[in-house]
Amino acid sequence: MRPVHKIAVSAAFSAALLVSGAGAAMAAAPHPAPAKEHTAAALIQPISSTRTPAAVIQPNAFVTMTDQVTAKVHAQHPHAALVAVHGRASHATKDVNDITQWRYVFTDEDSSGHQQVVVATVDAHTSAITVKTPRATHHHRDAEALKPVAMTPQSADQLLQQWLGQHPSYGTTFTSVTLRQSASGDAAFVFTVKAPNGATHRIAVDTATHQVTVLR
Repeated sequence: MRPVHKIAVSAAFSAALLVSGAGAAMAAAPHPAPAKEHTAAALIQPISSTRTPAAVIQPNAFVTMTDQVTAKVHAQHPHAALVAVHGRASHATKDVNDITQWRYVFTDEDSSGHQQVVVATVDAHTSAITVKTPRATHHHRDAEALKPVAMTPQSADQLLQQWLGQHPSYGTTFTSVTLRQSASGDAAFVFTVKAPNGATHRIAVDTATHQVTVLR
């Protein structure tokens, strides 16, 4: 197993994108105390890779992107906690570096003490960050804040490709990936994989155990 190199990340990613810097714990109502900040190094520890990453999203760039997203969200929602990171590619791919859009999902409390969802979208090509608060009820509202992870999307992609090579019936390409807390208590990268027969499978890579599991 290759050595793990620590890289700085930010408070919003203790929650888990995707995925990289991360976040503070969920705020308590009605007047949440400021969340304890964590350094990036304590949250994300990218694993070195022999692959040549694309220019769009190298490991360091992902960490930097997450820090920037967290800073922008916290400027408007100081106590928001990161609960998920969604990455979507414009086409089926075998390479996570082909993802062109990342969505960072945070939970926070509004001025009335009600929980709300804050979504920050990043265009991987332009690096433009857009922060919105959806009005509709969102299934992330009760999601658990992401915990520190020791894996990057690139490392999860490598583990997935190794597993798919041993299980060809599941296909070889994916269209999206989500970083979220799993039932086991560890964060996991969940890939949406397209099988040769047209079926779609959700395959999780556990960030702590590196175990690959097909979700039912």
